[in-house]
Amino acid sequence: MSDSHTLSQSRLIPGAFATRGMFWFVLMVIAATVFFFDGIRELFVAWQLPEYSHGPIIPLLSLLLFLRQLKTEPIHHTPVTDRGPGIALLVFALLLAFAGKIIGIGDIVTYALILWVGAVLLICFGWKQGKAFWPPVFHLIYMLPLPGALYYGLSTYLQGVSSELGVYFLRLLNVPVFLEGNIIDLGVYKLHVAEACSGLRYLFPILSFSYIFAVLYRGSNWHKAILLLAAAPITVLMNSVRIAIAGVIVNQYGVSHLEGFSHFFEGWVIFVACIALLFLLAWALLFFRKDRVSLPQALDLDTSGLGAQAMRLQYIQPSRALIGGLSPSRYWQPSGRPSRPANP
Repeated sequence: MSDSHTLSQSRLIPGAFATRGMFWFVLMVIAATVFFFDGIRELFVAWQLPEYSHGPIIPLLSLLLFLRQLKTEPIHHTPVTDRGPGIALLVFALLLAFAGKIIGIGDIVTYALILWVGAVLLICFGWKQGKAFWPPVFHLIYMLPLPGALYYGLSTYLQGVSSELGVYFLRLLNVPVFLEGNIIDLGVYKLHVAEACSGLRYLFPILSFSYIFAVLYRGSNWHKAILLLAAAPITVLMNSVRIAIAGVIVNQYGVSHLEGFSHFFEGWVIFVACIALLFLLAWALLFFRKDRVSLPQALDLDTSGLGAQAMRLQYIQPSRALIGGLSPSRYWQPSGRPSRPANP
């Protein structure tokens, strides 16, 4: 079925948006907000850190990916009969969240929340159609904070790599420099490549964007894999360039000029430069394709018709599975402590 035909079917029918299916869907979302509150709270705490400040935009980007993909999926007015996998995943997600609440680990509740999102899609669309929406659901992983041990291990490793590459670039610029651990010795001045300079605050959002690049790229799977895997080396490269430029400024003008440079380059400049390199890499991959297409054709960046796709919520069919998803929140408060149901 063509996109235009799908879009024509998906226009809002006056007076039909407030359907029974929509009613139960909204109640299910409200119930999930209550039930998964511990995990949602952990997310908001993590998003206060510079490394995870990109977190709030991840669900919005996942929604965008979902609506874009929905344009290629036809509307089925017949009853959904293959909800079994969605029900199984929903039960598993609720049990996992329940376990996380019992032992007091909010991160587990957050992981369960992502599984719940996938389960709801499988319940609403059925297994045959709903399984195609795994890319936007998987993208939600990028909003999660890393486990502490993995975070510090990765941070330490990136500090070392960034320091060595930064020193390498300084030597290419004929700047006399010596590296001892994470200390860049310029003679009169010394620069400490601290944890904040590891590049993690750039790596996590760039990983998200490279994933989106890979999803939107119209090409072979190995091209998609290159775009996805390029995020880490691009981030390390640009972070090392930033460290090298800082070393040049300190060597030429002194430490007093470094603060303004740091504020300027620690924000959007490095991020935008990494995104530009991703676009450049996608453009370079075009030369390895047999079909001659332009970069706008290779990267499907069309955002038209997304509002019409959102209106397709009116076609959600009420089901026992959808209504059954409400039940856990009746017995659990946001604090994770069970509460007794009210008497009739």
